[in-house]
Amino acid sequence: MIKNTYYRIGDYYFESPWLKKYLNEEFAEQFAHTSLTCEEAFKESRKAAKELNDFISEKNITYARKLNKSENPEDIKLLKEKIDMIRVALINRGIPEESYENEEGFKLPSVDDYKKYFLGAVRPYNLKKDIDAASEKGLLTGESYEEESMSQRVMLLLELIETKVKADYQATIMKKSHNDAFEYATTLKSIGIKEIIEINKIINECTGTHVGFKTTNNMITNSEIETTDKKDVYLKMNELIYNYNNVWSEEIPTLTQDSTDEDLSKYHLAICEREARFHIEFETIHPFEDGNGRTGRIIMNEHLLENHLPPLIIPIELRKQYITYIKNKDYKGLGKQMFESIGFSINNMISAYRHDKGIDPDVVDETELGILYDSDDNEKILNLLYKEKKTNH
Repeated sequence: MIKNTYYRIGDYYFESPWLKKYLNEEFAEQFAHTSLTCEEAFKESRKAAKELNDFISEKNITYARKLNKSENPEDIKLLKEKIDMIRVALINRGIPEESYENEEGFKLPSVDDYKKYFLGAVRPYNLKKDIDAASEKGLLTGESYEEESMSQRVMLLLELIETKVKADYQATIMKKSHNDAFEYATTLKSIGIKEIIEINKIINECTGTHVGFKTTNNMITNSEIETTDKKDVYLKMNELIYNYNNVWSEEIPTLTQDSTDEDLSKYHLAICEREARFHIEFETIHPFEDGNGRTGRIIMNEHLLENHLPPLIIPIELRKQYITYIKNKDYKGLGKQMFESIGFSINNMISAYRHDKGIDPDVVDETELGILYDSDDNEKILNLLYKEKKTNH
């Protein structure tokens, strides 16, 4: 869709290559994190990382630290031997010696990437029978680190590593699928049934979810909203797309050369209300078995870009209000919320552009926006196009 040298967003013109990069990287990163499904995967990844870090808490590395601080060379030698044993044990359990990327592009860490966690597995006795034998001989000192054998600690470390790799993979692949679907959507000239199904298919890549409209009835997570019966989905989706393109578009005012700033605001509000209306109807239909929210918000943002408005994010803290709008079919309420977010989103884009180009935030070009010099000089054009607008959107 964004094919020209420059693309208009609101009153601003952005270089198309830069805009594509911004949408597919910086915005996409924020966008993915507003999905509850994606955020749940990120949450599991953070939880796994914390549990792995807890493995090397002060209490758990007491014995390893004791050996490391010892002035006896035999203790240092013993520590090295135990670390080598742990490394070999993890390799034998399937942790790769060298990191590599799998078919999905996910980097699988090597055993040495976990080397700092080895200290949490170092223990005086290798096996439980060694602990029992030491206990019978009265060799235990009562330290807490002697309550577990090194083999037990290695098994726990292995379990924590596997949990983290799995959680990281899930979070990575979900974010990638979300971003790939959004990037695909931004290449479309228009969105119909075929394109919507493809967006959802990309979102659910590698999950084994049924491709196409739902074959079982479903509901919106954490809500009591009644969704469309599976047998009526195709009809309802066609009706939705027809209304969007033919009925609701008639409600959007026409702009002329004599239009005022107030007319422009009403025009943008009407666009937002139409997008909100489409989104609410789409979510109420809930046409797919999974990924409806992500699919719907990607379509919403592609529609906004198509109408030269910035893509928007629904923050997690506004999630309850967002669900209420859907439940009440309050497209005017959701549309107003979207409209009020336009200025903030454009300012984020301008800030990102200034940062990427190294433009001083205090430098403001006095030339009006939206007018190109009749020149091939890119320097002049860039100085003209990127100025922060003083008016409030």
